[in-house]
Amino acid sequence: MDPCSAATSIDDLPGCQAVTDPLRNQFIRMTGGNKNLRPEKSKNVSIGFMFTPAGLEDFTLGLDFYSIQVDDVIGASGQFFLEQNAEFEFFSNRVMRGADGELIAVVASNENLGSRKIRGLDVDISWRLFIAKWGTLGVNLGGAYIDSYRFQLEVDSAEVDLAGTFRDAAFEGSGSIPQWKSNLNLFWQFGRWEFGLSSSHVSSVTEQIVSQNRSREAGAWSREDVQLSYHFNSGESLMTLGIENLLDEQPPFLGSALNDNFDVRGQDLSGRFLYARLSHRL
Repeated sequence: MDPCSAATSIDDLPGCQAVTDPLRNQFIRMTGGNKNLRPEKSKNVSIGFMFTPAGLEDFTLGLDFYSIQVDDVIGASGQFFLEQNAEFEFFSNRVMRGADGELIAVVASNENLGSRKIRGLDVDISWRLFIAKWGTLGVNLGGAYIDSYRFQLEVDSAEVDLAGTFRDAAFEGSGSIPQWKSNLNLFWQFGRWEFGLSSSHVSSVTEQIVSQNRSREAGAWSREDVQLSYHFNSGESLMTLGIENLLDEQPPFLGSALNDNFDVRGQDLSGRFLYARLSHRL
């Protein structure tokens, strides 16, 4: 996104003075290698444990804390070059403009950028319980919490915490980084019958709208699936009925998500649908 494509920027930013068509928004981005690249360097700390209390052999609790720091991150930041060129007239060797000031191309070859520091916690809880005359009940909860996701684009630039934000990769963002994601699974087996319920949850994110230099809140998203199965013919045959996206939940709208308008990596656009399946083991 060329900062000079905003009409108000032509008079405000030094690098935009000669631009004549502020509405143009598609440009050539040249990528490639760099023989001067240095290896990335990282430091990782991980502490975790599993706990099963006495008398509850079928119950487990797992917690894992992690802290990851990566320096000299390898990437190609054409967006950074554009912004610095528009505001300070830096990187003129990477931002190619015509005689009329219109952007022709951006040379965004790989280079060593700043650092990335991530800190978070993973949790896993599982429990199975047999009840006479009622069968077996089971529950599993898996969750991931990102406490901070600090990114420094350049060595001398300020760190930005991206935890709980969305910026599309098309604008050289890191995509969606919700602070909390979880999966809950409930299971019941009674004789030949099996019933399952699963629920996925993704917390809300703050959407970074680069083209308008503002942000907005995109709500949380949940999805529930149910399934009922019956074993017959000595257990060699199985009939299953299920409903995916039981409540017909749609993912929250993301206005800056290029071509998709939602987070394709962590959410599903499919609406409610029913299915039936019959299988037989030979």
